[in-house]
Amino acid sequence: MDLLIKRKQRKLTSNEQNSFLNRLTRLLEQDYPLIDALYAMQWNNQWKQPINQIIDALKEGKTIDTALEIANFDTKIISFLFFASAHGDMKKALKQSVLLLEKNSKLLVKFKQAIRYPTVLFMMFICLLYFIKTSVYPAFIQLFQSTTYISEFTLFSLQLINHFFHLFIFIICLSVIVSLSWFAIKRKCTIKTKITIYQRTPFVRTFIKLYITFLFSLHLSSLLHSGLSLKDSLKILTKQMHHQILSHYCQQLLEHFSNGQPMKTILPTLSLLHTDIDMIFQKNSNAEDIAVDLHGYADFLLEQIEHKTKKIISWIQPIFFIVMGISIIYIYFSLLYPMFQLIQTI
Repeated sequence: MDLLIKRKQRKLTSNEQNSFLNRLTRLLEQDYPLIDALYAMQWNNQWKQPINQIIDALKEGKTIDTALEIANFDTKIISFLFFASAHGDMKKALKQSVLLLEKNSKLLVKFKQAIRYPTVLFMMFICLLYFIKTSVYPAFIQLFQSTTYISEFTLFSLQLINHFFHLFIFIICLSVIVSLSWFAIKRKCTIKTKITIYQRTPFVRTFIKLYITFLFSLHLSSLLHSGLSLKDSLKILTKQMHHQILSHYCQQLLEHFSNGQPMKTILPTLSLLHTDIDMIFQKNSNAEDIAVDLHGYADFLLEQIEHKTKKIISWIQPIFFIVMGISIIYIYFSLLYPMFQLIQTI
């Protein structure tokens, strides 16, 4: 029944979810009980349906993360609220989820702005290549065949553009097929298969490694701050299902713990966790100190993710325009140079 409701309702956008959580956080900071805070937010017509679903779920005894899942909220938010149920600090979890959602939204907007113009130009360039390939170059070759002059350069350019055109079409088709195939088989893949795929994909591996380590550091520090032991914190991390790799790694850590192995010997074997995190556990044995260092490390990782993403976005347009510029100059040169050569023979 809950799934049926989720399908029928309009999902709140990332910005709407962000506004919703910001408002809820402010009301909770003013000492509103959770249910009362939700009732106070019903003035916004767009929020009425998800708020009613959340309130109904809470009254049925469901946890806040389950209630948000029924209301079709982002999985990042749901995972943060899952841990809030364990460590009891909902305000902190809401603030963390809002911060992460805001950063994601800003980076997504920048990425869309960066690729919008290049995408339009790329489509126009493909059309230009097709026109030159099918109309312009054949006309030139026909012209040269009526004279004694033969342009080897034009023939070579025609072959080159033909190869480039088919290469672009192949890359586009391959990207679509790979993306659709991955979305189709992703849920059916085992955790070990996913980890292997991520490890062998250079670009993806860098970001997955940063993100998994960030989640591990942030959530473990929050649980340790609440007074839970390291073992109990890891048990809670294994129960969440929104980040399966994180859950799998924590399960492995618990299994090694039961065999009497220390944390510092286990962490290096987990390939999608940064090796730097091992230093925190080597340096500290006290849970409070580990929690403080993990929180600081999580902040550092979030900055790294943001920095790397911005760097990639900043390179998209320059690289694209350089490639486009060189290609267009070459096309014009391949058309004009044979014409000058032909004029000299007349």
